[in-house]
Amino acid sequence: MAPHQFLAVIGAAEVGLFDALRDGPADAASLAKATDSSPVGIEVLAKVLVALGYLDEEDGRYALTEVSAKTLPIDELPAMAAFLKEGVRQSLDIARVVKENPPGGVLGWGAIRSGEMALGYHALMRWLASSVVDEVARRATFPRAARRLLDVGGAHGLYTMALCRKYPLLQGAVFDLPAGLASAKQTLPLNSDVSDRIELVQGDFNQDELPEGQDVVFLANIVHGQTAENNADLFQKIGRATTRRGMVLILEQVPDVPQTQLGKGIAAIFGLMLYLFSSGQAYPYERLTGWLEDAGFGDIKRQELRVAPGFSLVSARKRPR
Repeated sequence: MAPHQFLAVIGAAEVGLFDALRDGPADAASLAKATDSSPVGIEVLAKVLVALGYLDEEDGRYALTEVSAKTLPIDELPAMAAFLKEGVRQSLDIARVVKENPPGGVLGWGAIRSGEMALGYHALMRWLASSVVDEVARRATFPRAARRLLDVGGAHGLYTMALCRKYPLLQGAVFDLPAGLASAKQTLPLNSDVSDRIELVQGDFNQDELPEGQDVVFLANIVHGQTAENNADLFQKIGRATTRRGMVLILEQVPDVPQTQLGKGIAAIFGLMLYLFSSGQAYPYERLTGWLEDAGFGDIKRQELRVAPGFSLVSARKRPR
């Protein structure tokens, strides 16, 4: 989601525009009354949301698009708005960050360990993952003998659930901090067909060793939020945690690989936002492959996601010793 989309979604969530459209189409005057807003302001915001694909407009009446009606987490939008608003506000101080390079960025991961910010962040992550999880599961190819999957920093667990659904003999584990596991506890009951094969394991992947004996380790949107030093350490832990024929699967923004100009632009802008947020970045593909090779992995392959320009799915297998 681009910064201008953040602003529009934040505004719509805070005034209750999406909620007001749940029961059906309405014109600007009706929406203004329902949300206690200015008719002019509501119409300006609604037209932006039409242009972005969140709403439809016909004869002056606005409605949720079919996709928005099915996928937009309206009840969680207020919590998401709190996180997005603070993130956008902090990111506006780009000049200071570029000049001073503050450790951990302007917000940092500590801000989302608990409280309202954590709820908003994890609600946003669940929503974003829901748009790509099917393609990730479809493209993922595991060894036939794979039985244990570790989702590092997996929070909501949606990827683990989809992969366990694809591979019926797979046992999954989500390894994360308490706030992340709280998100998984919300999604597990909605996936009862695989929930009995998924374990929730509390831990901090930057401080703790990872559980050993893993056939597959999965990292979704973790690398970009870390410093280079932390990533180097994390990949070494993954090397120690995987079996001798184990593999790693990584979902990441990769800015410098062959892809569309749109994909390159999105990955680059995302990298800047991550740098501002947490001192992370969208790392070059060569850096990613270097960490993998140093940790004992080879046969590195990359696939570009179609539903998410700028995102790549990178797989690697343990080198024989």
